[in-house]
Amino acid sequence: MSDNGRIRPGPIRGQISARAWNRAVEAANIVLGDQNSQSADGPSSARPSYSEVLVKNTTTGAVNRWGVMAIGGVVFTPSGTTGGATRQFQDRPMLSGGLPTGGRSFVVAVEPIKAGGVGRCAVAGLVQAKINVAAESDTFATAKDGDLTQLTSAASGEAEIVWKESGTGTGKWALVRFGSPPGAGIRLGKVSGTWSKGATASVTHWKGDGSAAVSGTSGPVTFTAVNRAQTITGPSGGYWVGVESIDGTWHLEWAECN
Repeated sequence: MSDNGRIRPGPIRGQISARAWNRAVEAANIVLGDQNSQSADGPSSARPSYSEVLVKNTTTGAVNRWGVMAIGGVVFTPSGTTGGATRQFQDRPMLSGGLPTGGRSFVVAVEPIKAGGVGRCAVAGLVQAKINVAAESDTFATAKDGDLTQLTSAASGEAEIVWKESGTGTGKWALVRFGSPPGAGIRLGKVSGTWSKGATASVTHWKGDGSAAVSGTSGPVTFTAVNRAQTITGPSGGYWVGVESIDGTWHLEWAECN
């Protein structure tokens, strides 16, 4: 019998198979785990606010808890309906984690993972992270090239900064939300002047109902977007635009006409 209560395959006394015994142990662990998370005053340990996935660290460095890796694909590629790789993919897929690159999808480690090792990572949801804060007005974060220790703040990106420590610099604690549902990467904003096709512009971020501009610690929040449609000259004094984040870059979707 192993240390976790399971037994090795083979005949045992009592007319119960090893598989049946192990399944009973798993069920008991689940029930007891749920009970242990409760107290007389309610839950003593809340369930994670993020979705977990197993990730293999394919870099040459260790990844600390709350560190960052880029998603490089799956470790076991399914082929057909049978085979070990297909069974592994069906039972519990495992991602390959590499050096972060700005603009690429990433995971946040929720436990230390040594080089070549496998560990649990948050692939979506609300999770703690360290951030290199470039500007206090930044409300998004993205992977930082070659940095396994932290994200970097930006005017747009894959993750929304829900909260962060005040000030700028490296290693700031933050709560980020990523893997957002459809529509979360769309913003309402205002632009002034002519916006030429192929050019970028500074967009002032407004609340979705148009009631007021979104404010940061230094005033109204602005971010950069690119116009790949056509040259626009809106009403004087500024005009409404809708922009969408695609792979970490904000793109003009529509604009108010004269």
